[in-house]
Amino acid sequence: MIKVVDSIMGSGKTNWAIQYMNKNSDKRFMYITPYNDEIKDRIIPDCPQLKFKFAREGHKVNDFKLMLEKGHNIVATHECFKRADEEVESLLEANDYILIMDEVFDVVLDIKLSKADVDCILARYAKVKDSCVIWTDETYPNSGSRYSDIKQYAQSGNLMVFNDTFFLWLFPVKFFQKFEEVYIMTYLFPAQIQRYYFDLHNIQYEYYTVTGDNATGYKLIKHDGKVSNNLKPLINIYEGKLNDIGKNSKSGNPLSKGWFKNNKPKINTLKNNVYNYFHNITQQQSNNTMWTTFKEFEHKIKPNGYARGFIECNARATNKYKDRTCIAYCVNRFMRTSLKNNYFELHNIKVDEDMWALSEMLQFLWRSAIREGKPIELYIPSQRMRELLIQYLDNDMQLDYSI
Repeated sequence: MIKVVDSIMGSGKTNWAIQYMNKNSDKRFMYITPYNDEIKDRIIPDCPQLKFKFAREGHKVNDFKLMLEKGHNIVATHECFKRADEEVESLLEANDYILIMDEVFDVVLDIKLSKADVDCILARYAKVKDSCVIWTDETYPNSGSRYSDIKQYAQSGNLMVFNDTFFLWLFPVKFFQKFEEVYIMTYLFPAQIQRYYFDLHNIQYEYYTVTGDNATGYKLIKHDGKVSNNLKPLINIYEGKLNDIGKNSKSGNPLSKGWFKNNKPKINTLKNNVYNYFHNITQQQSNNTMWTTFKEFEHKIKPNGYARGFIECNARATNKYKDRTCIAYCVNRFMRTSLKNNYFELHNIKVDEDMWALSEMLQFLWRSAIREGKPIELYIPSQRMRELLIQYLDNDMQLDYSI
């Protein structure tokens, strides 16, 4: 049974994990984190008895396998763990590892290819068997070519094709069954893609939360199923005319990816709004700000003098901006249709898209100074996203923690 440790950011999940590992130093641990800094600055120095090993840059896969062969305690990044293959599977079976995963993992990747690319791959380089893409052209380069990464995904045996129109890479669910124990430390797990992935594959899990502090120690207790927080005094959400651009509309979803593609004149207005908010309304220096939009539209709304504060809207693996106190969140997040409708809901897995969007926004906001308990100024032009955050801050949000 997988244990999901679902607690708000900063509640002590990592402290609990360090305490748990140090108290059980006779066991084998694998600690997987999105943060490189977490590896060298916390896990390794705070767990000296476990003598954690980590993979070198440029040698991650080979080092990871070598450490497994020797039965070392291992700390690695999500990206390294994502490359697990059949050899890693057999090595896991030979050892009784406890997996502690910091933050949810990209268990499903929606491979962004055009229909023409999919047709080309299936006609020239691969075939389909039981919806699985089998790479047939062994002479195709392993790196440096247009479809080299697709070849690697296919050779891992986990690349699926749906309706001959799009590819999904799926992390093999069987890997989670190769560990003696599994802990996933996250927040709002019922809204996460990994939860839907577990449900689709009938993987059993149960919810816990962290209680305690450094003085008394930390422990896990059963989750009470409530979503509550005390963040409202720390977040000053802008209310004013700059929000007009993001008012809900029957004709579309303002600040969604589709809106950006179809509303070129309004994009310049949004750019001016962000500049106005930073420069005139909050009077911020560039090094105090961070802002986001969809990566392909970054250059379109890049505010003059504040360009370096851009962070991708799905950013997780960075603490680089923890001193930033003024934020512009210029997106309206929706799960890709191919993932939501053509994968999960096709398999009768109902997705709560609003809660998923909220959880993604909270993860982004946690890159800022709020992670240090400091107040932030926030511009959210999308009415939908702003109202979701306000509802959350008012502790008026319900989420299904039933199993």
